[in-house]
Order: sequence, then structure tokens, then C-alpha cells
Amino acid sequence: MKLKKRFICKKCKHINAVKLEWEKQTFRSIKHCEACRSESLTVSTSLEQDDCSDYQEIRIQDKYKTDTRSYYSVGLQVVLLDDLVDKCKPGDKIDVSGIIIRKWGKLKAGHRAEATTFLMANSISVCKKITDAFSTAEIKDTFTAYWEHYQNNMLSGRNNILASICPQLYGMYISKLALAVVMCGGVSKTNESGTRIRGEPHLLLVGDPGTGKSQLLRVASRLATRSVFTTGVGSTAAGLTAAAVKDSDGWHLEAGALVLADGGVCCVDEFTTMSSHDRTSVHEAMEQQTISIAKAGMVSTLNSRCSVVAAINPNGGCFTGEEWNTCLGNPLLSRFDLILLLRDTRNLEWDKLTSSHILKIACEDEENNSYSEMYKDPWNLMGLWSEETLREYFAHVRALKPVLTEEAKKILSATYLYHRSDPRRKPERTTVRLLDSLIRLAEGHAKLMYRNKVEVIDAVTAAELVGTTLLNNSDADCSFPIDPIVTYQLKAKDLLKKLNLLELESCI
Repeated sequence: MKLKKRFICKKCKHINAVKLEWEKQTFRSIKHCEACRSESLTVSTSLEQDDCSDYQEIRIQDKYKTDTRSYYSVGLQVVLLDDLVDKCKPGDKIDVSGIIIRKWGKLKAGHRAEATTFLMANSISVCKKITDAFSTAEIKDTFTAYWEHYQNNMLSGRNNILASICPQLYGMYISKLALAVVMCGGVSKTNESGTRIRGEPHLLLVGDPGTGKSQLLRVASRLATRSVFTTGVGSTAAGLTAAAVKDSDGWHLEAGALVLADGGVCCVDEFTTMSSHDRTSVHEAMEQQTISIAKAGMVSTLNSRCSVVAAINPNGGCFTGEEWNTCLGNPLLSRFDLILLLRDTRNLEWDKLTSSHILKIACEDEENNSYSEMYKDPWNLMGLWSEETLREYFAHVRALKPVLTEEAKKILSATYLYHRSDPRRKPERTTVRLLDSLIRLAEGHAKLMYRNKVEVIDAVTAAELVGTTLLNNSDADCSFPIDPIVTYQLKAKDLLKKLNLLELESCI
């Protein structure tokens, strides 16, 4: 952009430089030479490098959270010059400082003069690590002390965290475990060719109406340090990815939900209400974690390194048998690491337990509310955790990078081969992506357990979660095990026997 205009005096050849007036977006015209006061001035037609500067306009929004959802404030235009250009991408969290400048619109006779404001940036920095603001030394010590307390029964410590997720929903042990693993995430890697392998798992909830899908999605959006919640009814391909918007200053890109959720979680309720064309737009965002845009002469690649948590109803609105069908295509289904089935089985015993739990919460007085008593001190971790504590914990453990042990590798590899050769397998689910999903889920469970190594228990849990979907099990809404250690040992022995890995039984 040209920021300086030169006027040459015909009499003394003095060069008079005039800077751009940002308020009027024009150059001030001069009538006299600064040196000899002559009026014989001509505009220089040559374009000097010193007269121009790299120029970029961006729009920033301030995000703030309430107890129920996130909001974005009205955007503010920011002007970047010189070395500040291309320092950030849509969806980045940035710190910017500058000067507020008023910009007048075009003046028209008989019309009121209007002005807008923009920020002339002096410095800009990208906040690369979201967890920096959350993981203080005191918080780390608190979480370390918690796991030291449960060092002899770590599964009970894990289940206490799971029970703190959406406590108004009774049971749903597998669903809450899957959601916690997704919130922790896996480890992103870059192979020798430079290709990035995503570490963010995706979760799809398929269930009957009234099974708690939307509540789990809203809780996930509140527990993530960066999140976007939307519904398929009000979303389009441009709304999820990016849109080219034209205004008085020209075309510019506006980031969609997946870009704004970069580094966090994007929750999409009623996913099937979107058109099939709009759903295919998220294929690249879910697997390559980028969004390629070529609109209105603008070619760009935006980051969308987020986990997608979506909820849908089966075809027809309810499950009618053991098999389940959705209107989602196989390429999209294969990108979800986990697909959980939430069935309304109408079991009398289960209905009694659920109704008792709901009535207990509804009838408790505020003064004698067990949940509120536990939440008075958010850092008393021996009871149920508050959402604030869960948010801090998930933000902290996402920075961990657990490494696979040899025993875990054997279990994950054998699980993959078992499902690939299973005659009951679903072809759209048992692709090569299945092994990557198993690795991500095992890493996520290791993070949930606050470890830097992926051990046998993590691999067994990942295999259990994947098997819940691939074998059409309806255990996603089951209650928490009474003795988690005994339950785990029984399931681990059955899995090792099925995979012909009995030599690893001593590692359970």
C-alpha cells in the first residue's frame, strides 16, 4: 500500500513528501514548496520502495464465557503494516496493542457524516500455547497430589473425574469416558515426509431422543478452553469453514466454527439436518486439520486443529432394531474415531434408577445440596470436581505427550487386525484409519490418567471403546462399575484371550 506521496518543485527540484492521512484515507494536497514557496509543483509518477508498505487488514473478536456458553463480541478492524503482516491466521488467539484511529466515510451533500474506528497495530503476538494461562505451579501440585492419593487405585480416581462430567445424567459411564478421552486428545505427529498426523480424536453420538446427547455436547463446549457450539439447523458449509464477505473496502475472509475452534473442540448438534453438500465440506478439516479456501481471488489455507463432537438421531428418529443407520456418508463416518450408540431401551430397573437420580437432584434444597457443597472449594478434589476444575485439568493434561510402550503397541496392533478380519465388521469403520484412532484414544486415556507413558490399561480401554461401536454394543449408557479394578481385569483378560496375547496377562 502506498503511504507516501511525492511532489516535485519545478523551480528548485525539491521533493515534498506527504504522508497518508488515515482518518480521511487520502493524501493532503500542498500548494507551496517547502523550500522556496513556489506554487509550481508536479506529482511524482515514480513509485519508490520507501513510499510503500506491506498492508493487511484483520478483524478481531473478544471471546468471553458465561456459565452456559461462549460469546464473541462485535469485531474490531485492525490494520497491520510492514513486519506485522501475516503474523497470524484466522482462529489464532492473539495479543495486539496499538492506537485507535477514527476513519471518516465519504461525504455527501445533505447527508450526515459518519465515522468508524480501527486499531493501528504497533505489536502483535500469537498465543501458541492455550495451556500457558491455566497450568500454574500450584494447580500442577494439586493434580499431582490427587493422583498420589489414588496411586493404589487409579481407576477409582479416574471414575471420580468421569462422574464429575455432567453429574445430572445418571450412569452413561462409556459416554463420559469417551468424552473425557476426546477432551484430553492424542499427540500430533509429523512424519519424515512432513505430513502432519492429527492427534485430535472425533466423537459421534447416535441416539434416541432424550438420551442426553445435547447435554454432553454443551458440557464439552464449556470444559474446553477454546470451543464453538453450533447446530446443523443454522450451519452451512461457509459457516463451518470460512466465508468470503464483501464490504465497502473489498473482499475479506471470515472464519467459521471449525477455524474459530482451532486448538479446542467444535460441537455440532443435529448434524444430519445439514445438507449433504455442506457436510462434505468438513472432510478436509476433520482429517488434514486444515481448510483450503479459493474464493473471490483469495487463496488461503486455514488451520482447524480441533476435535469434532457431533450428535445425530438414527434414521427414522429412533432405533428400530440392532442395526443402526444414518444418512452420513462412509467417508465422513470413517473420520470419526468413536461412534457411540445411545439407546432408550425402556428397561424397568434402569428407569427406576434414573428417575430416582433425577428426583434426588430436583428435590434437594440449595442449603443442603450435596453438589453445591462439593463445589464450594473447587480445589477439594476428593469429591466431585467442579466444571472450573475439570476445565483446568483438561487444559493441563493436553500438554502431555505420552509415549507408547511395547506392550501397548502389541495390543493396539492385534486389536486392529482382529476387527479387520471380523466377518461382522462394518467396512466404513474398519479402514486403515482405525489403527490411528486406537493410538489417539490410548494416548488420550494416558493423559486422562496423568501419565507420560501409554500402558496396557490405556490400550485395553481404547480397544474397549472402539469395540463398543464396531460390535454394535449398546453399553454407552451403562452405570459405573462397583469395583473398577475387578471389572477392568475381567475385560482385559477376555480381550487378551480374544487377541491371542495371553503372554501379556501379567501386565494387567
